[in-house]
Amino acid sequence: MVDMLACCLAPLEGSCWPEVAWRFSRLTSDGFPVEFGFSGEEDGFRVVCEVAGPECAHSARLDAGLTLIRSIGLTPPDPALVRDLQAAQADGALQWGCWLGLRCKNSDVRAKLYIETPPGSIPLPPALAGSRSHMMGWEPSRGLLERYAVIPDASEARLRHVLRSLPTLSQDILLDAAERLVGLPRRSPLKWPSVGASIAEEPGSSPSVALFLRAEALRDGGRTLLPIFARRAAYRSLLGSQPHALSGHGVLTLIPHDDRVEFRTNFSARLAAQSEVLAGRQSGT
Repeated sequence: MVDMLACCLAPLEGSCWPEVAWRFSRLTSDGFPVEFGFSGEEDGFRVVCEVAGPECAHSARLDAGLTLIRSIGLTPPDPALVRDLQAAQADGALQWGCWLGLRCKNSDVRAKLYIETPPGSIPLPPALAGSRSHMMGWEPSRGLLERYAVIPDASEARLRHVLRSLPTLSQDILLDAAERLVGLPRRSPLKWPSVGASIAEEPGSSPSVALFLRAEALRDGGRTLLPIFARRAAYRSLLGSQPHALSGHGVLTLIPHDDRVEFRTNFSARLAAQSEVLAGRQSGT
């Protein structure tokens, strides 16, 4: 995984704009072009990174991501899907284009492309109708296609519409967890913060759904969740005992299971500058 990550960082290290290569990204709140992610229930390691330096046009970043996938020996998406995604991106202004995600679990490494989809450029699943398209995730090894959207009206009725494929009990558990984290009743007349949602489809499996909250929207900056992540060895190996609140992170993911909610978080890899993987690679910050 370390060698593969080093290969993914090579376009950033070789950027012709080294003075901005480590602070230009929309991937993280501080502009760092690498993001680490963890689950509170497993020790798998996730990383998402920019596919090219800041000199690469947004419209060219999907091709750069495909080239990067091939260079590390992983399977690219189906060409027909690539053409559809290229057509979708051609229909609107792009803000970031494409990111590459890697997931390592039990020595198995999987790639996932995150492709920006301008609002209105692709059809959304019925459960996300009325939401604003944000991006698509494609994991070739599983044939998994995930559509991400922003819910403009995060009322309880709207959220239950998004979650309608889940049993009522699972919906209740998920919404109760979100309510506690936000610190605002979902039936409150006050407006909830922006909520993201995704629906993933994988051949042979039922669609799965997840909700996303920005860490700064959490009532206490996410401090009550830190012990959940601190139990995981992968998380501790990067953050050590540093008392970072989740407010220094990016997005909190809530994944429903039958009787519980799995929490995942991500954060700018700048916070993990002590890791050997990134040591010496921040000369431009």
